[in-house]
Amino acid sequence: MKLTSHIIKKIASLHGSGLTQSAIAKQLGMSQSSISIAINRHKGTFGKEPTRPVSARLTDLEMDFLIEQAALAGVSKSDYIRKIIRKSAGMFEPDVETNSKLTGLISELSRIGNNLNQMATVLNRALANDSVPKLYKVDRDKIEDLWVHVAVLTKGIKAMLNRNSKNIRAFKDGDL
Repeated sequence: MKLTSHIIKKIASLHGSGLTQSAIAKQLGMSQSSISIAINRHKGTFGKEPTRPVSARLTDLEMDFLIEQAALAGVSKSDYIRKIIRKSAGMFEPDVETNSKLTGLISELSRIGNNLNQMATVLNRALANDSVPKLYKVDRDKIEDLWVHVAVLTKGIKAMLNRNSKNIRAFKDGDL
């Protein structure tokens, strides 16, 4: 579940009413760690509705970027700007659930990579002892291809985890 402003307000309301983090997690169908992170990241903003308008002049390119990024995040332009401000102040953790799932995928890919390494070790040992027929070059190539795919997937997922911070830095530095 994505930590939208609506969900954060709900967490704040439930937390303010005295419910424990585990009770909030059960009620919202979220993990307790996500509730804890939301409460810790948004301590200073809980119970506060935005009331102060801000005006800014943007170039067409900056406005297009703002609209695009807000749409990708699934929030309004105002919510997206507030997210950027909170993140730069260390108050915001973007999409905890997705990051958690991506971290889990990296872990799973690491296990697959370890299994491939173990297979290679066993096969090389067996080949050195002439205890199995020589592997065909095609079999070795398949194992090497699998290892390359695991490495590429891991790199892609790590890039996805870092995407939000890079987008914010690019926007801030004008590297669009």
